[in-house]
Amino acid sequence: GNVITTNTIFENLWFSCATDSLGVYNCWEFPSMLALSGYIQACRALMITAILLGFLGLLLGIAGLRCTNIGGLELSRKAKLAATAGALHILADLLAASQPSCSVS
Repeated sequence: GNVITTNTIFENLWFSCATDSLGVYNCWEFPSMLALSGYIQACRALMITAILLGFLGLLLGIAGLRCTNIGGLELSRKAKLAATAGALHILADLLAASQPSCSVS
């Protein structure tokens, strides 16, 4: 008998991994940001931007709550803050939703 082994090598946003026919995964971090392909760098930038926009939306959403008294804003300004927070969350969700295609490729 011959032993047939298979290897699968794949990359995602943060690691490069290989798996063998037994299902053992070996993953390692990328040696340098500059060593990444442009496609992976763009996907990482989109994900980091999504995280930052989501956090900014969270802060604006808290400031836009009627039960908070931050800066003594009137209700119309708080409503605008809440709407802006919602728009930022939608934008962050769209950016994050594009990431599975980056990991699959």
